[in-house]
Amino acid sequence: MLQLPDIANDDGLYVPSDGDEVSKIYKTTNYGQFIYNTEYLNDRRINFLIYKYLTRQEPLPMIAVRPNSGYWEVVDEQDSLYAAVQLGIPVYFYKAYDSAPQAPRQIDMSFDDMKAIVDFCLDNHDFRY
Repeated sequence: MLQLPDIANDDGLYVPSDGDEVSKIYKTTNYGQFIYNTEYLNDRRINFLIYKYLTRQEPLPMIAVRPNSGYWEVVDEQDSLYAAVQLGIPVYFYKAYDSAPQAPRQIDMSFDDMKAIVDFCLDNHDFRY
């Protein structure tokens, strides 16, 4: 198979020749444009991220967002956003792709259907250890 060389884009960044742009990464200190659910914040992880940033200069993880009522709703890495706010440093984020819509699953089983499944399992399998 022929391997094409990587090429530089306009910003001088190298892009695989067979690659398509799938997302853009943004940077901001305008924390007011984000909304997130505080129930998902993990204080230990926030402190750990801050510690790694201050002692090892490790960057914070990027956050994934999606548009919601004029704001960016954080769908992944809320702890990273909160750590960036406490440190007063820019946060890096990208727009998460919407997954393909899925048809709602409907399982409409009668008692007889469920009984048939249980009977099949009991008749055809040995559940002893």
